[in-house]
Amino acid sequence: TGLKPLSRLDHPREMIRQFTPNWFGATMGTGILALALPQVPGIGASLKPVGEVLWLFNIGLFSLFTALYTARWILFGHEARRIFGHNTVSMFIGELAFDNAGLQEEAKVGILLASLIAALIGSLILFRARRPSVVFSGATDGSSPGV
Repeated sequence: TGLKPLSRLDHPREMIRQFTPNWFGATMGTGILALALPQVPGIGASLKPVGEVLWLFNIGLFSLFTALYTARWILFGHEARRIFGHNTVSMFIGELAFDNAGLQEEAKVGILLASLIAALIGSLILFRARRPSVVFSGATDGSSPGV
């Protein structure tokens, strides 16, 4: 099964059903490497063809991931919608925008603002919560037993 990862799935459509946006992170790393290789001091010119091949590979990878994620929404839309309610996986929605430089900043700002709002709401809830009146010693009147 090491060379056949899909053999562990009940049906090949499971690959589509389980596909999530975090896979787009691979295209970010591949794209960054493709752009950085020609910038290496001294040997950048000789690495430019490698970067170009990597860039073309990245276009194919992004196209594949886009097709899989689109298929997930078409075939399993009811499950794909659940991502918006998931506190961790929903953060990867921004990954979809990172291949587009114009949307990259918007995604970063949106994630930052959502994180700050969540932190503020969480802090308000914690600060407004009542402190328990029961002391760990078992006393309910706030006194602690003598030792």
